[in-house]
Amino acid sequence: ALIVSLIANSAIMAQNQINRLKAHVYYLASDELRGRKAGSEDAHKASLYLVEQYQQMGTQPLFDSYLMPFDTKGPEAAAMLTSEFTANDHYRNIVVIIPGNDPVLKNEYILLGAHYDHLGIKNSKEGDNIYNGADDNASGSAAVVEVARQLMARQSALKRSVVIANFDAEEIGLVGSNALMSRLKNEGRLDQCRLMMSIDMVGWLRQSGHLILEGSGTIPHGSRILEEVADRHNLNIRTKSFEKSVFTATDTEPFASHQIPTLAVTTGLKSPYHKPGDEAQLIDYEGLSTITDYLADLAVTLSADPDFRSSGRVANKHKDKLPLIEIGLVL
Repeated sequence: ALIVSLIANSAIMAQNQINRLKAHVYYLASDELRGRKAGSEDAHKASLYLVEQYQQMGTQPLFDSYLMPFDTKGPEAAAMLTSEFTANDHYRNIVVIIPGNDPVLKNEYILLGAHYDHLGIKNSKEGDNIYNGADDNASGSAAVVEVARQLMARQSALKRSVVIANFDAEEIGLVGSNALMSRLKNEGRLDQCRLMMSIDMVGWLRQSGHLILEGSGTIPHGSRILEEVADRHNLNIRTKSFEKSVFTATDTEPFASHQIPTLAVTTGLKSPYHKPGDEAQLIDYEGLSTITDYLADLAVTLSADPDFRSSGRVANKHKDKLPLIEIGLVL
């Protein structure tokens, strides 16, 4: 009877998470938010929705406010802004921390980030189109919210701390992740980051058939660790040692360029991303819930590993200064 009860409770919890993920994506990718264009009032509404989720579950802001404003005058200007808004503060990250428990390791952290902005409204011959961006990246935004909820429930298992970030202004050039990296660097906290994961377009697991994690080569035994956790969730994953394409970038880039291990997490390019058809009803919510479980479990596993460290290897595209001949070869 106890086993039956536990199974029933587990099924209820899983369904509750699926329902929450669906609610997050349907709101963030609704016509009401008009495509969440970076820095717009619509994106600001999205940021307030995300803040409300974190407040309700009792997370702490990393800085003096859940909202971290920044502008595009450059990373130094972005990093120096306080949480007091002025007329020039157009963009807003949301950054929270779930503290670890180890006396030493709690000063280190694992960072999971997902951008919440998208392309807004675009004009065409057929009229105005809203680019709602359900997969790109309401899916990742919803996932990290629910990862935070799971980690709050499992906080006693955390040794390192976990930082969760929702980035604005990714679509206009990774501005939000650059702003967070710069602020952490200026405050002397960047060196304590042991891993940065970018969760970007994770809503099409059923159609893709697997979850892709690029960057396993930046941590020792990366593929083995990632596979072991995936096996616990019956999740089919595909690991790649490094991000290779010089024509694509995600929010790992500002951190990887500072030799911090990174994982770019995605279900790939199966969805109609950057098209008006990227809508909430197309998302695989059961798959998104499985990915959320996996990411939370991976965060707990890595937070508790005292030997977890960088492999010292970094993708060619993330090296600070590539020789001109090497740039040519990479291209």
